[in-house]
Amino acid sequence: SEQKEYLQELKENSAALDKIADGMANVACALESLGEYNRAIALREQMIDFYRENFRTNPACKEDYHWDFVYKMKDLSNCLDKMGQEKKALGVRREIVIEEKESLQKVKENFEEDSEIISEMDDVIRALQEVGDYEEELRYRRELVDFCKAKDRKSEDTLSAMESLVEAYSKYDKTDEAIKIYNQLAEIYSELLEEKNFSGEYEGKMYSFGLNVYSVKRNLLKVFERLGNKEKANELCKEIIDDIRRFIAENLANVSGNNEKIIHEKRYIAHMLEKLGNYKDAIEQWQEILRLLNEKYSKNSWKILNAEKEIANLFFNMGDFDNALLYLMENYNQRIATNAIFSDWPIQIADTFEAKGDYEQALIWRRKVVELEKVSESAVLALADTLDKLNHHEEATAERIQLLEKFKAQIEKIIDIYGADNGKTKLTLKKLAKIRDKISDDAQALETFNRLFEAV
Repeated sequence: SEQKEYLQELKENSAALDKIADGMANVACALESLGEYNRAIALREQMIDFYRENFRTNPACKEDYHWDFVYKMKDLSNCLDKMGQEKKALGVRREIVIEEKESLQKVKENFEEDSEIISEMDDVIRALQEVGDYEEELRYRRELVDFCKAKDRKSEDTLSAMESLVEAYSKYDKTDEAIKIYNQLAEIYSELLEEKNFSGEYEGKMYSFGLNVYSVKRNLLKVFERLGNKEKANELCKEIIDDIRRFIAENLANVSGNNEKIIHEKRYIAHMLEKLGNYKDAIEQWQEILRLLNEKYSKNSWKILNAEKEIANLFFNMGDFDNALLYLMENYNQRIATNAIFSDWPIQIADTFEAKGDYEQALIWRRKVVELEKVSESAVLALADTLDKLNHHEEATAERIQLLEKFKAQIEKIIDIYGADNGKTKLTLKKLAKIRDKISDDAQALETFNRLFEAV
């Protein structure tokens, strides 16, 4: 009621467009909090019409209120999703794509600064992701890379755009295109290391914002890993470890032992040792980190829990499942069981019991994971596999078939909303193909799969 009175006051006093729209948005939020979603949707639609009418009568104001307008449209689409009106929500998101493209074109025509053009192109890309138009998304990502390269082939903007493009290529299974970009990144990062001409400041940390010798090496390492060049990746890992140790000795030797900067750098040493398969030394590094963290934080600190989880994972990789469980179980029972943030711990506990061969305990934890992740395909498939190992084949098959039936409804809904050629549909079908691979040894489940998805 108060929000409505305030909104009426704004209208009577001919307040600015954004003030009135914000007032309408506040009333809509209040209605949503009361569960009145249909009324909230109606008000949000009125708000969008209010913007459009103002843009029609005063075109010059559209540029000033573009961001507010798009933000309000996103709120409307989210509200429609909550009410199960996904098709209508998709229509709103497609309107957002049009608005973002128009805004980008105006920025280009006005010869705005490069940073403004890059920002607008990012907005278009995000809008295209929301509607699942992946071919158009990739086209704009390539255009962004070309734009940045034309300014400076080795700039942070260029490298960031290339890394985003290669991730998109990988997501959409465009492997050849991804490899080309990875090779280009490897070439640029290698040139930067040879030139030693970096813009980034260390700021007391080796991995700070901006390009510096350490961030470039880290990024080059990621490229070598993605290209499967293990020899070069290992060489770079060892080099990075030496760099970090030298950096600590030269820059942090006189700071207190539990200083956050030292902890930060030691984490990277531990991660590099793990990449090299040197699990024993990595564990010792994490145990030293844990000692420093215990001096600084309470036992329930997420930083301490994360360090202990890292140690458990390293013991697992070494095949020392008893020590892995020692770290996992103690922490779960005492500090994590009631904290949803750490819901991935039961997965690691189940995996460890199964690797140890204790399938009964693994089953208990698999069921707990399914309870926590009710719609997770991986959780259900892992549960079914564990049931098979205990010779509970009928129950395992039943779990798989139930999952397939749920997934059938999900795919039909996605195809109905987005269409068969949409990016979101293709990613869902990619997930379906992985499910088929994982049930291939279960004849009854496979028969059900072929029957359910014959037309897909």
